[in-house]
Amino acid sequence: MQHRLIPFVVLAYCALAAAAQAANTTSFMSADQVQRGMRGSGKTVFAGTTIDTFAVEILGVARHRLGPKRHMILAQLSGGPLEQTGVMQGMSGSPVYIDGRLIGAVAYTWAFAKIPIAGITPIEDMLAVFEHGLEPPPQDYGTWAPFELDAQSAALLPQNGAATQRPALEPLGTPVWTSGFGAAATRMLDDALEPFGLNVTTGVAGGGALDESAPFEPGAALGVQLIAGDMSVTGIGTLTHVDGNRVLGLGHTMLLDGATDMPMTGAYIYAPMPSRFLSFKLGAPTRALGAVRQDRAAGIAGVLGPVPDMLPLRVQVRTDQGETTYNCQVLRHQHLTPGLTAAVILGAMEAMSKRSGAATLEVRSTISFDDDQDLQRQQIHSGEQAFFSAAVAAIQPLIFLSQNPFDAIRLKQLDFELQVKENLELARVRALRLAERQFKPGDAIALEVELQRYRQTPVKEQIQIVLPAHLKPGPLTLRVGSGATSQDWEVERTPQLLQPRTLTQLRQLLQRQGRNDELVVELYRPEKGVSVHGRELPGLPPSARTILQQENSTGHLGPVHGRVILRQRQRTNYVLAGTQTLELTIGKP
Repeated sequence: MQHRLIPFVVLAYCALAAAAQAANTTSFMSADQVQRGMRGSGKTVFAGTTIDTFAVEILGVARHRLGPKRHMILAQLSGGPLEQTGVMQGMSGSPVYIDGRLIGAVAYTWAFAKIPIAGITPIEDMLAVFEHGLEPPPQDYGTWAPFELDAQSAALLPQNGAATQRPALEPLGTPVWTSGFGAAATRMLDDALEPFGLNVTTGVAGGGALDESAPFEPGAALGVQLIAGDMSVTGIGTLTHVDGNRVLGLGHTMLLDGATDMPMTGAYIYAPMPSRFLSFKLGAPTRALGAVRQDRAAGIAGVLGPVPDMLPLRVQVRTDQGETTYNCQVLRHQHLTPGLTAAVILGAMEAMSKRSGAATLEVRSTISFDDDQDLQRQQIHSGEQAFFSAAVAAIQPLIFLSQNPFDAIRLKQLDFELQVKENLELARVRALRLAERQFKPGDAIALEVELQRYRQTPVKEQIQIVLPAHLKPGPLTLRVGSGATSQDWEVERTPQLLQPRTLTQLRQLLQRQGRNDELVVELYRPEKGVSVHGRELPGLPPSARTILQQENSTGHLGPVHGRVILRQRQRTNYVLAGTQTLELTIGKP
């Protein structure tokens, strides 16, 4: 097998070397030198991997159209299928030449336009992207600052994942092609990618023809991969310029991340797809070629060579019909990784089972870190929307970890195991009964909790708790509910304690997840308390609380609304909802 691959590798590197040599002789023409009436040509792929040419007639230069001192060249295109399609999504980055000199890349157009008029990003703006450097940024999860667009950059992003419904000049956008996703998972992908101006395009599944000898030179189809493996998500555009091992593409932003590290691939174009709204290319990724290292308003820049490391993701789905494991790699990205992961989880459930309707799912998740301190969680969901709620709940730890302000972390792998049953296992806590209401410290209390099963007869759970031997006399509150409800009680009781101050505390809080099928019994005493540096100090006398609260500093003290005397959990066969409460009185021993 290794000997069979050698000719393909040699051909690939020969093609890249030839492209680099040609690029080193490329000359440029700035926007200031471009005049109305000039004619030239552009390069792009209309089908397969063959680079085609199209004609270009310059209409003029719209000065400051893309921002202060950032101009845009307007041109009418012709040739190939453009008379039927107009300017297409997927053409972003198509290089345009006048007298053999590169002037820029096709990047903008109007939706609903009847003739193919394009906005061209000047090459001088694209070359400036190189100046930001092409070294990979740190990939520690949570180290990137939250991304906020300035007004100028936000104006360059298409609205709702595509050009708007008004006749306005917009970036062509990057069509995102998927493989292996059902309808519900595709909608989840849309939700994850829409804030970045990306629109998921459906209609063609599967990878493209792997042509290792296809040239990767200006005009070739270019892919930016977000998910690889059994499921695939890739943005498709066009390569603009090659300089040695450095490349430029798109002519507009992909995610507008600035410094980034995304896998760069070739792409195969099945066909152009005409549309009255905005035409697009049907495409799919091919071979991995390198890394995108800069993602700026004027385009993306990258390097040929090693492909960035992606986050391994394994989803195992078990049903009554069998078991299937899906293996993917997901882009390491502070804001996108959780959403992409949720889409893969939902896609796996759709492929193995169904997308909606009555279901009960048990989810076991393991988030592995480079420091080998794995985070493991278990949860169960039941209902008509259990698939969606399970996928969303599974990624909540990723969201909290990505937004943590404490320390950098690096994820090693994500593992999810899902057991799917096509029935509802729901019950509501309907009643709580005691034989009496007066007790003494050390007494054993027999509880009877009645559960109303969904569309079935009620069942009764018997629970016994033992009061602490040194319990102070006085009133107590006895309450029962699910594990998730118990967490809500803690949020109300100790709001300060559930605000982590270190990464270790955050991991501990994420580990403390209450299961939806647990029946939790709590004995609660409504007394005032205090927390210091994230630790609860129960039973402090009023004088001690007063002294602590008079310290000349803030941020380390927090209120505690009540004290949990006893908490006991009992697993049931149902996903629980509802609570019941009783007031007790503890007498003297």
